[in-house]
Amino acid sequence: MLAAGLVDAFQSQLERQVLLGFFIPAIVYLADAVGTQTEALVIRGLSVGVGIKRILWRETVTGLLIGALVAVAAYPITLLFWHDAAVSVSIFVYLT
Repeated sequence: MLAAGLVDAFQSQLERQVLLGFFIPAIVYLADAVGTQTEALVIRGLSVGVGIKRILWRETVTGLLIGALVAVAAYPITLLFWHDAAVSVSIFVYLT
């Protein structure tokens, strides 16, 4: 429901630039992958006595690094294919 509300909030922008809608599955996948990985590490950490704060801090940093790396890789590719800097910057910001 939250994702639907978020997409609805940007409805007018998505109508003007339909290309941005094609990247929503990538953003959702990254969020899901990071969330699933964090869940697994929290459960593992709790079973061996590692504190949640330590796990969440490391996972936050790891998630941001992965997002930044994917965004840096996606920027030139989207710029090359669609020749629209505004779209490329939008994708970069969303993925980060």
